[in-house]
Amino acid sequence: MIQYLAQPLIRWSRLIVLMLSLASVFGLIASLTSTPVQAAQNDARWVPHNQGIIGANIVGLAIDPMTPTTIYALTNSNGVYKSTDGGVTWVEKNVGLPAHKIVKWGHLFANLLVTDPKNPDTVYIPVQGRIYKSTGGAEHWAESSRGTTFPACGAHGDNIAGILIDPRNSDHLYAGTVASGCSGGLFESMDAGATWRQVAGSNIVGSGLGNDAWALALDPTRPNRLYIGSIKDAFFFSQTGGKSWSSFIPPQAVNSSRVVVVDPASTRRVFLGNGNGLFILMSTTFAVSVVAHVLPGEDIWSIQFVPSNPRIIYIATAAGGLYKSTDGGLQWQHLGHTDTFPQSLAIHPSNPDIIYTGSAGAGTYQSFDGGQTFAARNEGLPFKAQVQTLIRHPQNGNILYAGISANGVYQSLDRGQSWTKMSSDANVANAFHLTINPANPDILYGGDRVIKKSTDGGWTWTEILKPEIAFFRSFALDPNGPDTLFTVDSTNLKMYKSTDGGRTWAIKASYAPSAPVRVAESIVVDPTNSNRVYAASYDFLWKSTNGGETWRRVTRGLESIPLANWIEAITIDPVIPSILYITTRANKVFKSVDFGETWSDTGFVGPLPGRIIVDANDHNTLSVATLTSWFQSADGGRSWVERSAKGLPPGDFFQAKFAGLIPDTLDPGRFYIGTGFSGILVYEVASSYLLLTTEVLQISDEICKTSDCPLGELIIASHS
Repeated sequence: MIQYLAQPLIRWSRLIVLMLSLASVFGLIASLTSTPVQAAQNDARWVPHNQGIIGANIVGLAIDPMTPTTIYALTNSNGVYKSTDGGVTWVEKNVGLPAHKIVKWGHLFANLLVTDPKNPDTVYIPVQGRIYKSTGGAEHWAESSRGTTFPACGAHGDNIAGILIDPRNSDHLYAGTVASGCSGGLFESMDAGATWRQVAGSNIVGSGLGNDAWALALDPTRPNRLYIGSIKDAFFFSQTGGKSWSSFIPPQAVNSSRVVVVDPASTRRVFLGNGNGLFILMSTTFAVSVVAHVLPGEDIWSIQFVPSNPRIIYIATAAGGLYKSTDGGLQWQHLGHTDTFPQSLAIHPSNPDIIYTGSAGAGTYQSFDGGQTFAARNEGLPFKAQVQTLIRHPQNGNILYAGISANGVYQSLDRGQSWTKMSSDANVANAFHLTINPANPDILYGGDRVIKKSTDGGWTWTEILKPEIAFFRSFALDPNGPDTLFTVDSTNLKMYKSTDGGRTWAIKASYAPSAPVRVAESIVVDPTNSNRVYAASYDFLWKSTNGGETWRRVTRGLESIPLANWIEAITIDPVIPSILYITTRANKVFKSVDFGETWSDTGFVGPLPGRIIVDANDHNTLSVATLTSWFQSADGGRSWVERSAKGLPPGDFFQAKFAGLIPDTLDPGRFYIGTGFSGILVYEVASSYLLLTTEVLQISDEICKTSDCPLGELIIASHS
């Protein structure tokens, strides 16, 4: 009888405990949800969404010639990694390096890690524009830049881009700068980098050299003969150990040269890697001449002679992948491998078939058959992805597309939760624009040096516009007739228009005819009137009222503000098309209410604001990202509130202009953005309600483990 009475008492006591627990939990819910907006703001942060994206930017590779299984890799922003098993696995080696390990000019050059040929444990790298040295195989680093800094230049005072070791004397070094807007040139050290002195450059009268002095090469048989490739002028040579210089621009060469290498088998032959192919030069006592110009149109990043057979040469290019010569450079075989985005090279000292490539965005690769096939070797390397462009499907909010620099074009079908690589097309992946036809989303356009078109949703791409030498920064289609396309070649300053989906193009030479600098950063077509087209340039706003046939410059309201002429992006209000917004290098946002004829300052101030986003449900709600934060306005730009940048990694930045602030149409408080190093971030609010729901379920589950729990089931049902 006592046992029989005890069972109901136990059940009732458990029910009382459950009810008290629920009362406390729901009381907690009520207290916390009384200020949902504040809770949401406190919990909001940027969260990485990169599942399926693999990437690392390798700007330097070197093999230990005495122990070829030891390899060093310099990344663009994560420091040095070392492999002791032939590249199978990698280990971080950054002790002594600064917290932000940015290779300042890694976006311009490769081959930026050098080892001492006589003592391969001695390694030099440029980080943050300064020289760092290790004498213990990268186990520890120490700064070795004394004498290379220009204090008067402030943040521009450290600009070392590369280091050269004299193969006859390891204590004798040279270092070159890329010093945009400041003094620079060539530095020399006679004590293995302990001290440096400038021997030529922009601030040394009569040296013949400017402030850009990388890449570097030295003739091992003629110690005073040095060579420099420059991003300003094609080529310089010195017969005085670097104290005086003469320039030489080969016919058909463009200004930018990324690499110079002396032929080890015939040191009077110099290989110049230029933005318009490879120039093989003959360097005599008093002059330089062109022997051959091969691979025209290719942008050469790296040139490597095989150590065991220097008649075999490999070249890495920006768009064409790998090339190989087996006869000293007379004939070239196109190996391809554009999907690996090679930019730096290293070759086994005794086996010419073993090659390593460092990718501009996809890590390292290894070949055992002379470059015919490659396999990825990325275990242990850091994740790095530079998002060039990010767009949303016009009809399905679940679908996103991302162009990852030197990596590929990716698609997400689940609002950024996971990504699938659709294409490794280098030209599209590196583009600053990816545009989708709103009427037929299977049609996409993209490209940087060539405009390409996809008709299968982004899986395959076909060339539709290919000038000889071009660079396209902007692209637009007419939303009223999506077969009408506009793009601008920033190299030749020409605007192109197509009215048949890219099959044929016409040059609109009247675009900005008098402007000294007229690179179009953004083009937009009025969605209510196809005749109104706007182009943002470095020379104010340009407007057409006849579909791009003729253009005129608009400056009213912008003339008196420094850098307001440099317009980054244009946005048309989707509800009232007479309202336009522009962002500028003045770090300001301007607004027009008369179709762009006059402009007023909205009062916004932020570093390099990107494209203005107008809320689809309320056209007075605006959003804009800057390099390191983002802002919103609820009153058409009259006032702005800074939102949380929590979650953006230190040293990284938002790609605010081309991959910035894509609103999630299925969740108004959610945004997508691309970054310079960390891939794709999503702005998410961690809801207190959902967090508490989890707690309720946990509590009810614990209580109901030993009892019949109808109220617990009710709780679960109410939150399912």
